Amino acid sequence: MSQKDQKSNKSTFFFLVRKQTALQDETIRDPILSALSQGVYTGWPDTITELPQHLRPYWLFRDEVGLSSGVIFKGQQGIIQTTFQSESLGQLHTGNMGI
Repeated sequence: MSQKDQKSNKSTFFFLVRKQTALQDETIRDPILSALSQGVYTGWPDTITELPQHLRPYWLFRDEVGLSSGVIFKGQQGIIQTTFQSESLGQLHTGNMGI
């Protein structure tokens, strides 16, 4: 591996660690995702009516929701807090030439 590749990998890793830390912090601060992470940790109730209203949108895919290192996932996709949604969309569209 070239030195340039090694620097690139270190930069990518640092970015990922910073992003993960930010996602963890926002999950704790976001009242809905904080409640969701607590629900994932303690287990889902038997019926949707036992859930608070703000967690009911997650009921249909409750078996796919997991928690890893303080970040909530649906399958392999992270559940992004409202505060990060516009930033994440901007990053996804960077370089998209509309093709």
